[in-house]
Amino acid sequence: MGLFGIEDKDIFLALRERDIALLITADLAQVNNPREREGLADANLHWLGIPPILATGIGLIAQVLSIVIPGVGHVLEEWPEAPTAFFLSDPPKSVISASFPL
Repeated sequence: MGLFGIEDKDIFLALRERDIALLITADLAQVNNPREREGLADANLHWLGIPPILATGIGLIAQVLSIVIPGVGHVLEEWPEAPTAFFLSDPPKSVISASFPL
């Protein structure tokens, strides 16, 4: 998107100009820093925060997807008019209830 090397507040406005209404990120500073939080509100952006993930490679992708997909579904169901920050939970340790050799 060509948004590298610019301030977050400018990124927020650029996202809004592109009709993006939800930012998904692990950058907690965006809601903890009053200036950045104000920038999110000014850009009318909702914010979806994912927890830190220690995995790498395909494990990272799998964990991010296991958190973000249900999280986005919840946000879309609730979609408030005012810009809102949502914090997603850590991924479950296991979603497999049982396994056995076939």
